[in-house]
Amino acid sequence: MSGLFVGKGIFVALTYKCNAVCKKCMTRCHKNRNAEMPESLLKVLFTRLRDSGFQGVVSVGSGEPLLYGRLGYFISSILSINSNISLRILSNGANFHKDLPQNFFDNRIKWGITLDAFTQENLSGFQYGIDIERVKDNVRGVVAGHGPECMYLNYTLNSKNYHELPEFCRFAAELGVREVYATELKVYEGFEERLESFRLPRNDEVLAVLRESEGVLRSAEISDRGIQIYSPPVKFACFMRGRAYPVIDVDGSVSLCSGREDIYAGNIADDNIAVAWEEMCRAVNPSEFCRMCHSSRLKNGSYTLPGVIDASEVRRQIFPS
Repeated sequence: MSGLFVGKGIFVALTYKCNAVCKKCMTRCHKNRNAEMPESLLKVLFTRLRDSGFQGVVSVGSGEPLLYGRLGYFISSILSINSNISLRILSNGANFHKDLPQNFFDNRIKWGITLDAFTQENLSGFQYGIDIERVKDNVRGVVAGHGPECMYLNYTLNSKNYHELPEFCRFAAELGVREVYATELKVYEGFEERLESFRLPRNDEVLAVLRESEGVLRSAEISDRGIQIYSPPVKFACFMRGRAYPVIDVDGSVSLCSGREDIYAGNIADDNIAVAWEEMCRAVNPSEFCRMCHSSRLKNGSYTLPGVIDASEVRRQIFPS
């Protein structure tokens, strides 16, 4: 397995099921929507990681992982491979609570909880499945029961909720959470009509809110690096940082990036996947590959939609109005 899992991290999509019901959601428009990784592929993944001697970070995302029925099995199996593997699991927080199994709070696991507003009022017309007060209570309960070190908090900024960012930062500071981020809402190609009014404006008022939020974090001696979204981003070809970062989808497909599934090495279950991976990494031109990165804006200010699906298909999806 030389070359496939010798880097510092991999990304795994365990499920595309989600209970948040977001108008921004690309998961609901994904080619694998509502799919889950079967146990047979989990076992292949564990074997591959063990055989390669992997010792990095396994990041879990895409759908809501706490809706995945095999999550406990996944966690215990991953952590049993060796003592140097760790997990980062991204959740919307609705099912995140202190009474989850004890191994969900192993010191090698970091939970990421994303809030799309700080009050229910500002979720109106944007996200329909989340009770934000319940999420905040869940976070408080987990901190009380397991400590703040087990999580990081992220806030998705848009035109309706940006003024609540300082309050979110105070919430994190009061709980003692040391890892805090704010990310700008991405309006993907095909989503423009329903999300146009939610675009984050670029004006002095937004900048003042960001500065106030940075001040809250600095006062609590928390790094404000994660919310400086107006700082010029460092441009780089991500998979050129020493080694490629494999993305393992629910169907076992192996790609370089969750937004470029048109270029993939094959399936995790393929006997020749390590060789195919190495060949793909050598063949891909980073500048051309990253030109269509879904984190890069198109000329219309939107982002490309991850997954093999076109804009007309997206518009046919049924979303709450």
